[in-house]
Amino acid sequence: MDSTLESMKDGESTVGGGVEDVYGEDRATEDQLVTPWTTSVASGYTLLRDPRHNKGLAFTERERDSHYLRGLLPPAVSTQELQEKKLMQSIRNYEVPLYKYVAMMELERLFYKLLIDNVEELLLVVYTPTVGEACQKYRSIFKRPQGLYISLKEKGKFLEAHAASAVLNFSENCTPDILTPYLDGIVSKLLMLLQNGKQMVQEGALTALASVADSSQEQFQKYYDAVMPYLKAILVNANDKANRML
Repeated sequence: MDSTLESMKDGESTVGGGVEDVYGEDRATEDQLVTPWTTSVASGYTLLRDPRHNKGLAFTERERDSHYLRGLLPPAVSTQELQEKKLMQSIRNYEVPLYKYVAMMELERLFYKLLIDNVEELLLVVYTPTVGEACQKYRSIFKRPQGLYISLKEKGKFLEAHAASAVLNFSENCTPDILTPYLDGIVSKLLMLLQNGKQMVQEGALTALASVADSSQEQFQKYYDAVMPYLKAILVNANDKANRML
């Protein structure tokens, strides 16, 4: 047991199973395994379905053991550099710029690295003029939602509730580096919605705040003093008919 504690202090793990690494999971040891169904551990199919953390074949042997990926990926391990090389070769095989754009939009973790390393070649694909054609033909190339959508259909009494819902959906797939520049505006607007008298709007704002806090991680700490009074007021009045659903 003493050796196990020492290994934990030294930042080592004796076996796989939720080993702490760049994903911030709980640490597992030989005496205290972290089960794959623990919600704090991103593992198995859950990890592979998370575009923010899925590295595909770039997962090392140790990471595959740590995150229960054995059997869920082909056995080969491919570096990010090799993946980038293969992707660029695939994109170059397309003659139509719009097809290149669609292929780029399918990327997650490698998108920015690919763009930075090949900016002169790919800028015309992700920006003018190709992006204009993509907007015109968006209906035919749409595959899955990405980004934030607020249309004219939301205009009216439910606009605020729909806006909070859109922020919720957007923040769930965001990394802290994407959210951080906009946190001041997002949090201030959501706090304004919390003061709205409509329960639907308050519920949406509260749920969106929780999602933003979860996605922005430690960057959200500076907003605690501003957010807590509102949450405390809801809890104090939890038995009121208007606040029960909150």
